[in-house]
Amino acid sequence: MRAPPSSVVQDLSRNRIQSLHDSLFDHLTSLKELYLQNNRLTVLPRRVFGYRSLAVLDLSNNQITTIDERICDHLFNLTAIDLSFNPLVCDCSLYRLVSWLQERGVSVRRPNSMLCDQPPRVKNQPLLNVSLLTCGLNYAGCLQDEQHTGSSELVIFSYSTPGNFSREECNTLCFHEDKRYGGLGAHRECLCSTNSEPNLLSESQCSAACTDAQVMKKCGWTVAPDVFQVGLNASLFLPRACVHSEAVLSVSSSVLSASYSWLFGDLSPRVITSTPNSTVGHKYALPGRYTVEAGITAGKTKVTQKGLVDVALPPRLELRCPGTLVANHSLTTTLVNWGGVGVSADWRIVKDDEEVARG
Repeated sequence: MRAPPSSVVQDLSRNRIQSLHDSLFDHLTSLKELYLQNNRLTVLPRRVFGYRSLAVLDLSNNQITTIDERICDHLFNLTAIDLSFNPLVCDCSLYRLVSWLQERGVSVRRPNSMLCDQPPRVKNQPLLNVSLLTCGLNYAGCLQDEQHTGSSELVIFSYSTPGNFSREECNTLCFHEDKRYGGLGAHRECLCSTNSEPNLLSESQCSAACTDAQVMKKCGWTVAPDVFQVGLNASLFLPRACVHSEAVLSVSSSVLSASYSWLFGDLSPRVITSTPNSTVGHKYALPGRYTVEAGITAGKTKVTQKGLVDVALPPRLELRCPGTLVANHSLTTTLVNWGGVGVSADWRIVKDDEEVARG
């Protein structure tokens, strides 16, 4: 049944509603109270709340994870909102939105029941109690787009973790939080972001921040000194080895908490190691060139790196010199190498404790 345009109160609670059409309430120009509690809503279209007269909004007991900050741009008369009992993702943008509503005098109902579902470290804590854990300065940064030369992507960080982080430590933290971007703040705090809605960013007046430093300042952002894409990357280090001597093979990973599996290319069994043991020793029985494969696993992600290791016989040197010498004739000596590779030699001739020649 379509509500009359003069309706002031609209109660759609307990209707198992999963989504709302953008134009659902367009004809309700006098709407002041909207009750949508106890439904199955997950996402709220921006146009739904473009009504200046709306004063009371109840969204409790749904499946809402976050609310776009710009949804409330036109709710000038909002006096009360209820977001309790939703699986909230407690990032900085949501925290700042709710805090901003409070500062405007909006009554945030049942704040102790606005519990975080994500990230895991603040699960089941009230949203307004976790700001110090998730929010520092309002950081943003520009990441060079590798696919398009000269262009940059604006990265807005959703939360930060205090501490003196290295890039690898921060990448590890953001990786396990399933974030797409990471960065280091002015005090080396770890910054994480998803930038999951790039289309909304492109519509924003702040989208030109990467080409105009004044825009970054006007939008209230602090520039992150270091911005990077979060991911699992690895590099192999395979030095030359000798038969029957232990070859020390190592791998470096951008995620510090990882496990490693090794195949040495000589039909020997697979070897499993884990952080911090990213180095493994192996003895080869025969000389040759072997393909080494290292599998690096972190969380649900796995990458594989392959490389070649050269295994040679150990060097055995023999110096051959003539038994007698003839004055004013050339001297011929021979250095024989039985098996070693990459061997270099320096020589010198000493007469009566004085060096007379070298090479």
